Amino acid sequence: MGGGESGMKDACKVFDDMGERNLVCWNSLLAGYVRRGDMGGARKLFDEMREMNVVSWTIMVAGYAQNGMCRQALSVFDEMRRLRVELDQVALVAALSACSELGNLKLGEWIHSYVVEKIRARNQQSSVTLNNAIIHMYASCGLIDEAYGVFRKMPRRSTASWTTVIIGLNGILKLQIQFVAGDRSHKHTLSIHEMLRKVIVQAESGGDRSDASDEALCAAA
Repeated sequence: MGGGESGMKDACKVFDDMGERNLVCWNSLLAGYVRRGDMGGARKLFDEMREMNVVSWTIMVAGYAQNGMCRQALSVFDEMRRLRVELDQVALVAALSACSELGNLKLGEWIHSYVVEKIRARNQQSSVTLNNAIIHMYASCGLIDEAYGVFRKMPRRSTASWTTVIIGLNGILKLQIQFVAGDRSHKHTLSIHEMLRKVIVQAESGGDRSDASDEALCAAA
C-alpha cells in the first residue's frame, strides 16, 4: 500500500471496487489507516467489519497505543478479553505499553500472569520484546523488585532489556533518596543501589552493555 494521502485514497478505491473482499483485504486496509495515524478512519472500518480475527483486534490495540490513545487501546483490549479472542504477543506488548503510560498496575499484573500461565503453559517462549514490556510496566508503576525479577529470569536479553531495567532502577533510586531526605545509607536506598550496581557490572562484563549504563552509574553515584 502506497504512503501518503494519495496512496490511502488509491487503496480505498481498490478496496471499494473489489467484488469480493476477504479478511486479509480488510486487515490490510485497517493497517493502512493505522500507519497514517488515522485512528478515526481505522475505528470506522473496524466497526464495519463483519468478521474479525486476532490480527484485526491486535491492529487496533497497537494502533491506539502507538498513537498515544492509551485508554482506547485498553478499551479494545478489554473487549478482546470479554469476547475471549486469543491474545497474541503483539497485542500484549501494546496493552502493556498503555498500562505503563496510565499506571494501570492491575491490568499489567494480569497480563504478566497470563503470560506465565497461558503462553508458557503452551510451551511457547515469550519474546524478548514482551518481557521488556513487562519490565517497563513494573518499573513505570514503581515496582522495581518485580521488574528486576522478570529481568533476572529472561533467557535472552536485548540492549533494550538492560536499558529498561537500569533506567527503572535509577529512577526509583532517585525517588527513594528524595523520600528519605537524601539519606544514602538508608537500607532501602542501599538495596536499590546494590541492585543497580549488579546490573551495570553484569552488562559491562557480559559484553551486552547498554548505552544507558554510564549515564545511570554517574547519576546513581
